[in-house]
Amino acid sequence: MKVILFTFCTIILLGLNNSSLKVDDHQNLTVCIYNETDNPISVSSTPGFAKLNDFQKIAYKKVDTLHLKISRYDYVYFSHKNTFGDTLLVAVGDTLKLVAKSDQIESKLISNDQNIKQLAKAGSAYAQRDSVLWLNKRVDSLTKLFYAANPLRKPLLYSNDYQKFSSFPLKVNREAFKTNPAALQLLVNSIMRQYQAKINFLNSLGQASTNELYALERNKATKELYFRLLMIYNLSQNQSIKTRLNSTFFINNTLIQNPFGKSILSSYLSLALIQKKPDYSKSKLYIDYKEAYANAPKYLSKELAKYARFISIENMVEGESFLVLAQIYNAFKAEYKDAQLNMVLEKKYLFDIDKYKVIKDDLKLIDIDRTIVSFNELLKKEKGKLIYVDFWASWCAPCRAAMPSSRQLLNEFKDKKIVFVYLSIDKDTNQWKQATATEKINDYPYSYQILNMAQSSFLNQIALKDIPRYLLFDQEGKLLHQEAPGPEGSEIRELINKNLK
Repeated sequence: MKVILFTFCTIILLGLNNSSLKVDDHQNLTVCIYNETDNPISVSSTPGFAKLNDFQKIAYKKVDTLHLKISRYDYVYFSHKNTFGDTLLVAVGDTLKLVAKSDQIESKLISNDQNIKQLAKAGSAYAQRDSVLWLNKRVDSLTKLFYAANPLRKPLLYSNDYQKFSSFPLKVNREAFKTNPAALQLLVNSIMRQYQAKINFLNSLGQASTNELYALERNKATKELYFRLLMIYNLSQNQSIKTRLNSTFFINNTLIQNPFGKSILSSYLSLALIQKKPDYSKSKLYIDYKEAYANAPKYLSKELAKYARFISIENMVEGESFLVLAQIYNAFKAEYKDAQLNMVLEKKYLFDIDKYKVIKDDLKLIDIDRTIVSFNELLKKEKGKLIYVDFWASWCAPCRAAMPSSRQLLNEFKDKKIVFVYLSIDKDTNQWKQATATEKINDYPYSYQILNMAQSSFLNQIALKDIPRYLLFDQEGKLLHQEAPGPEGSEIRELINKNLK
């Protein structure tokens, strides 16, 4: 089957596109990728609660075939680190061809599904209705009274391992929010009318055979409405808008099945369940999601509270100590006994091997294959060689900037008696794995994630507080330099050569 699919995708990528050759897959979207870059390609479906652990695939090969789990109708998102994300509406059994260029990904969807085509045609006609054009113009005019894109400032650009983003600075008339409440209310009412008109249009198209498609579009319209109102609230701090956002119109049990429900419920936590102000004094923004965890049952149904608490635990991972997090997770696991949610948390954050996180006398590590390694054992195993240790993390910009130099250093000394060890302090295993792939050390045998970061007496002894940080051990496993030079420049090379002699 793999040979057949590979051949099929190769034919498509060469331009011989014949829909009669389309793969019939009743559970997935087939994605054929031809990558002209060195960047991994991310392809994902809508990450709702139904697909917490299986909504994204990463293609590392130049030519690859992916099978992405999707709902009957779904949105698929694709990008690499030098492109903005692109989106397509797809159906089960479709085939998507992607050709990745340096700054864009060309796409072609091969589909026999007529419902999406009919929706697109009806949607184009709907968008040209006089009533729709008039309402859109009214909303745009009212919006400009309060905020608009600032033409004097350039968009801010940034990226992660798989996508480029832009943030457009706004020119905000904060005085208008205070002095013109009637216009603000008219704006909100007009946005609500836009939403209701879209829902009425979708309902008018609804047929039994395509209910899932129109349900998806209704959910998407609700998500867009929520985040449009949330933006206006964040700018205005208008309490009536906040009340609307926290109402059962948006926050109800349908979020559990809504493919966009997790994003809405995540925003609700900080909007309604956390009273403490964010702490900007630490190296990272700290939001007290312990408060959201505690308050969820007070405001939400039992089932929705479970998912709110799940999201709270995910958000606690980077901000709370392991001991606090383990206590909360164990309480969650005991109360809800939800095998799917527990599996996601254990696989992504390694809660299932928490016994190693309380070890103090050693530094415990885990590799890409989930093999647990002792740092002391590693030192003994590599006795007779220098050991150069690189502490880093996926979110650490200086660490990532130094990685090309680190790979170059490794290559220069690959035939010498020295081992280069990469130790990540990431708590999110998925982010660590993604970063190792981007930095081309995912197959390197000495790349590890630290398990007992907070408890390790060794890390306390060397006072590891900031990264990147580099150590150098001698051939007997003795720490020579706990503030060794970084991989850039000649200093580290001179130091290594000196100690190799």
